[in-house]
Amino acid sequence: MSSLLERVHRVLSEEPSDEILAGVSLELAEQIRELEDLMEPLKGRIRERARRLLKENPGSVKMPGVSEDGVPLGVVTVTFPAREVKLAKGADIDKLREVLGVLFEDFFDRVIKYTPKKDLPERVRIASGDRKTEMEVVLSAVEYIDSTPRVGFSTGKKEE
Repeated sequence: MSSLLERVHRVLSEEPSDEILAGVSLELAEQIRELEDLMEPLKGRIRERARRLLKENPGSVKMPGVSEDGVPLGVVTVTFPAREVKLAKGADIDKLREVLGVLFEDFFDRVIKYTPKKDLPERVRIASGDRKTEMEVVLSAVEYIDSTPRVGFSTGKKEE
């Protein structure tokens, strides 16, 4: 890999032929693809460990990174986006309107499609005391989507 990086730096500092420029670019693109393939399982493990640490720092987790020799390399930050609520596939809007009546607008916004209100879980919790059947219909019509946490790497080196 360091030999390839040296060639890339050399190509960037010289005026190579089109073929050499394309060739080094293709080699680098292949290395990037291989590295990205290796990065995904690493990100998966980082996300798993960050989820365990999340209780201590809601929203994001910072994990300091060191080399195998113990030399600090930077920090990995895992950011957990807010949970999203959306209509379940196949939800019967007509049935929801029929069951909820005037309450329908309290739980769903109309854009071009129906989307649950952002605070739907709280609304259901509040209304569930005297409208248990209606709230069961609401809950059966939505699903919760956990977003994939973003992983960022900061080496501490100033980027040019």
